[in-house]
Amino acid sequence: MHTEAPVNEQLKPISATKPNRGSGQARGRRRHQRDSANILWKRVTAAYDEEVAKFAKNPALVAPVTRWVLFGHLTRTQGMAGRRYGDIVRAFERYTMPPIARSPRSANLEPSTKSEDEEIERRINNDTIEEYESDARHAKRQYRRLMRVLDRFKDHVTGRNYAKDWLDFLCCQDREPPAEHRADVANVLSAVAREFGVGEFKRRVQ
Repeated sequence: MHTEAPVNEQLKPISATKPNRGSGQARGRRRHQRDSANILWKRVTAAYDEEVAKFAKNPALVAPVTRWVLFGHLTRTQGMAGRRYGDIVRAFERYTMPPIARSPRSANLEPSTKSEDEEIERRINNDTIEEYESDARHAKRQYRRLMRVLDRFKDHVTGRNYAKDWLDFLCCQDREPPAEHRADVANVLSAVAREFGVGEFKRRVQ
């Protein structure tokens, strides 16, 4: 004859079955820590969003040459060479071309040299015309020097310089050349950097 094992029907107290969450004061401290952490995270997120917004508003990011550097299509030196290219071309155009030819957004289709004439007149009146002419000569020398670099990449069959076309797109017109030409553009900008002592080639005498 088997005897049944005694069954303890005594109920355990709630404190023995339910995890102890501490006193109300301890729970309040933990709640306060969670709330503080949430507030801190919201502040960090808001600050990050604000910094991203400021970053996106940076005018330099509008330039494709800057984006190409950020995305690794160009090195920093090549990007600096691209900016130097744009500066040289714009300086040359300022002293050799009428304003209408330099402003594709202008609605005025009639060639005009009024602003250029006004600047020359102003330079004469304030006795800075010699400085103006010196700057013009320097801009032309830099442009000729730049064109000698680009001549190495000219198509000898058609005579067309695609390298100049793509650099004008990228550095002067803020338009991205086709993706398949990125490597070619990078090679040309490296040659420009070497010629003008840009970035890692800064040791060169300009």
